[in-house]
This record gives sequence, structure tokens and C-alpha cells, in this order.
Amino acid sequence: MAKRITCPSCYQQFDEGNDYCPFCGFPIHLFNFFILGKRVIYDPELIKEFNTLIEKHREIAKKRNIEPILKIETGMHTAPIRRIGIDSAERFLITGSDDKTIKVWELKTGKLIKTLRPPIGNGNEGKIYAVAISPDGRHVAGGGWTGYEWDKSHSIYIFDLNTGKLIKRLSGLPNVILHLTYSKNGRYLAAGLGGENGIRIYKTDDYSMVKEDKDYGDSVYGLDFSYGGKLATTSDDGYIRLYDENFNLIKKKKAPAGKDLFT
Repeated sequence: MAKRITCPSCYQQFDEGNDYCPFCGFPIHLFNFFILGKRVIYDPELIKEFNTLIEKHREIAKKRNIEPILKIETGMHTAPIRRIGIDSAERFLITGSDDKTIKVWELKTGKLIKTLRPPIGNGNEGKIYAVAISPDGRHVAGGGWTGYEWDKSHSIYIFDLNTGKLIKRLSGLPNVILHLTYSKNGRYLAAGLGGENGIRIYKTDDYSMVKEDKDYGDSVYGLDFSYGGKLATTSDDGYIRLYDENFNLIKKKKAPAGKDLFT
């Protein structure tokens, strides 16, 4: 049985192994040695940083009036499915839903393997509009109306598929995440955002952002990589855009059907 630990910020308990508190987002992985009571070399600056983060996240928890949110596992989604994804070996199917969960299914049998649960809150907070699975099936990315309630910006969540743990949070995005896709070689993750906010590109070795294009007139609902590494996007501003392997824009063409391009 997994060891239960208590978040020093919001005091909620959860299984050891999470990098971030699933209730308030506190970066547990940075301070495991304090939280788990392990002896370390005394470092005043590190302890100061730890205490500062605790105060910050306690304020977040106070504003959110955090209480445990009970969820019943039904074995299926209980709200519309917004996106799906499949790994390159066609082993897994992932689905993201307005019910605020990401589910992983065995593609051949349709059997539910596990449910991934991002941090959730009241109203729209936690609704998943976009999901993607890395080609090797190791990571699942999910986003939507995610993180705004406490950060006043949106986040992409990265899960380890094997453990089901939330391992990374790509924060600071100015609007909801509408589409996510991994490159065919798994080196990059592309995100399409709502409003006039364009796209973001992350390299997957550390999930740092390597490129962005904000020159869009409306939301980005469609993203896809070619096997050669080029990226194509569609937007409600009525344009189809093509980027080269370094994510430089090489062509922008008005779609013959006009606006509202979803794929």
C-alpha cells in the first residue's frame, strides 16, 4: 500500500509519489526531504524558499476554500469527450472529457486501464479539452480549463502513464488549451490555445518551451505533425499555417471554406 503524506500547504493527504499536490499544486518533489522528515544538510536559503512557497500555497488554498472533492469511478465518462489520442504502437487510447478526467483504455479490447485525475475545482475548473499521448506511450498530456482558478492562468498537465502520477505542470498560459499533439518522433509537444494566443511548442526532454507564435486572430483547434517534423495548424481566424522543422512559419493560406476551422 502506498504511503500517505500530508501537503504542508493545504494539509490534504494523498499517496506518496505525486510530484505536485493534487489539491493545491504545491511542488512536493522539490521538498520531499522536509515533508518526509529526512535529515539533510541545513541550508537557510532552501528553508526560506520552502517556507515562502508554503505561505504562497496556503493563501491559494485559503482563497479556494479547499475541501476534498469526492469522485465516483463509473468505468466510463459522465460528460462529453472532447479529444482522443492513440500511441504509435496502437496499444492505448486516451480520452479527455468535461467530467474532468482523462481515461486510458486498451485499444484492442476497449477495457479501461486507468483514470488520470488532474487538479479540479468548482465550475469549469478541471475540464479537459485536449489530450495527447507520446508516441512511446510513456507520457499523457492534458489541458483545457486547467489551473485558472488558483493561478489566474492555464496549465498543461503531464502524467506518467505507467504510474498515473502527475509529473509536470506547464503553467502560465493565457487562455484555455484546445488541442495538444506530440511530434511523430516524440521530441516535441505542441499546444493550440483559445482566443488570439496562438501556439506553444515544448521540447519533451524537460518540457521547456522552445517556440511560440502569437500572431493568430482567433482560437487554434487543430494541430498535426508530419513524419518529417513539419507542423500544420488550423484556426478560427480562417487560416491554415505550415511551419518548418524549426517551427518557422513557411506558409499561411486562407481556407476556402472561411472561418471556424476545427481540424
